[in-house]
Amino acid sequence: EVNLIDHYARTARVDFRVVDAAGKPVEGARVDFCIYNYAEFYPAVSKYTGRDGRTFLSAGLGDLLVWASKDGRYTYGKACFGKDSLCTLTLGTCPRRDSLLIVPPPEAVRLPEVSPAQRALNDRRFAREDSLRHAYEVSFYQGENQLLLASRGNWRTLQAFLAWADDPARADSLLRALSGKDLRDISPENLRDAYCAAGPIGPGPRVEDEFLSPYRAFFASLPATELPAADGAAVADWVRDHITVLDDPTLWRIPASPEGVWRSRLADPRSRDLFYVALCRALGIDARKDPVTGKLQYSCPSEPSAWLDVSFSAPARKAPEGRLQLLYTPDVVVANPQYYSHFTLSRMGEDGRPHLLTFDEGEVDMGGGVDWAHTFREGFALESGTYLLVSGNRLSSGAVPVCLQFVEVKEGETTLAPLVLGRPSGGVPIIGAFDAASRFLPAGADTPCSLLSAAGRGYFVTALLDSGKEPTNHVLRDLSAARASLEAWGRPILLLCPSAGSLSRLQAEIAEGRYGALPATVQLGIDPEGSLRGQVVGNMQLTAPGRLPLVLLSDSFNRVFFCSEGYTIGLGSQLTGIIGRL
Repeated sequence: EVNLIDHYARTARVDFRVVDAAGKPVEGARVDFCIYNYAEFYPAVSKYTGRDGRTFLSAGLGDLLVWASKDGRYTYGKACFGKDSLCTLTLGTCPRRDSLLIVPPPEAVRLPEVSPAQRALNDRRFAREDSLRHAYEVSFYQGENQLLLASRGNWRTLQAFLAWADDPARADSLLRALSGKDLRDISPENLRDAYCAAGPIGPGPRVEDEFLSPYRAFFASLPATELPAADGAAVADWVRDHITVLDDPTLWRIPASPEGVWRSRLADPRSRDLFYVALCRALGIDARKDPVTGKLQYSCPSEPSAWLDVSFSAPARKAPEGRLQLLYTPDVVVANPQYYSHFTLSRMGEDGRPHLLTFDEGEVDMGGGVDWAHTFREGFALESGTYLLVSGNRLSSGAVPVCLQFVEVKEGETTLAPLVLGRPSGGVPIIGAFDAASRFLPAGADTPCSLLSAAGRGYFVTALLDSGKEPTNHVLRDLSAARASLEAWGRPILLLCPSAGSLSRLQAEIAEGRYGALPATVQLGIDPEGSLRGQVVGNMQLTAPGRLPLVLLSDSFNRVFFCSEGYTIGLGSQLTGIIGRL
């Protein structure tokens, strides 16, 4: 990997020194440089210390969490790039609970100037691209079958499969076992391979998120003398004895197919795991990679509802379990904390590193997925051990007050842990001015009116959009996700487009339900000749000409309390957080 951040951002170097409890340098310690993203500290870069216990990194002028580990011992610390020069990390020293303020690097984007003619040409290209996409979407299935509706552009594949299958009930069971992704992209070969396999329809053919390839018919064609016994433990022993694992960190992580592993008898660890599950399923054994922990498991023969953890070096076992109950008091800012948005859990591994529990995240930016109220309020079963609970709520500035807690889940017990979402102290500062008497053209109107006349006295949100562009789509989905809170607030949200054509497209997309249900307080309109955009750029001292979408929370006294420019994460949550403090 080559660090190219200097090409596009201001950076600084920080040196790191890893020592043991006696203060001696630790050689070969792994140092993970972690970015706060999706409510976890994601290891973006990993390096190892030399004989002097040192390594370094150049990064943007903001904060990273730095995690050091070796032989099961670990520690972490915050590094402020641009302020710190040397950070010393002592293995084996970690507080049970810690609070950090993580400040991201400031944005300093320098975009080239675009002339009106260039913008018009680009808009025509976007319109052409939209027409191609819409023409394709019109070809999607329009009937009553929910599976075919969910398959979108792949519906003819499913329809042909249903017509081909001689057992409609079996075919329907197979399609219902597929994930939404598989419904949209599974091939006829994979459908027929799963349908023709002996035994009842089990889970879908995909194990995790690998490229699908048929494998059941291949294994069925092999002589029984070449296959292991139909037992999860026997298959694990066979894989251990017959498959050579190439655990090379430089290998690409694109998995080999189950047939490819069988023929070559070679696999990287991930391909080996996928091969194990595929071979088990081909032999009629219910096996899986646990979707949360990633562990290999097969169903216990004497207790089918129980899963046994597979190890290629030890007997399979049912992991001891306890429960984790998170304590939280809902408030106006965050009524129901969301996994990946407000908190995550990671299990501490024997390597001294946290391993994220990958719960279902639902449709990205469209709600769904795991949350506190439905999963952790009453307690959730977890394998006993040590877990790292990370929780935070991003502020309008982009900074995040984060709480890190180590919690111990004990066998047969319920562990109680507070879910902490940091709150900034004090009121909301005024960050600029925005003239509430400024005029816009409401949708369906012939003459402009003032923002004040549309919004009335009090607070309101103004969003200048660029319909059809991904940053705008992201904002609209975020507003939809926060609909309940924004409707409870009850104040107007003005969504303004730069032209009548752009507004028409936005109205059509909203009517199609492309962004979910927007708050009932939304009003649509046009920013005539970009006058509002120009005012925001000037008053807020933004990078000219101001990247869309531009979102302001202001009031009828011309005070601005929040401003977001361009792509942002969790805009709905940010707005509700500010609103709760007004």
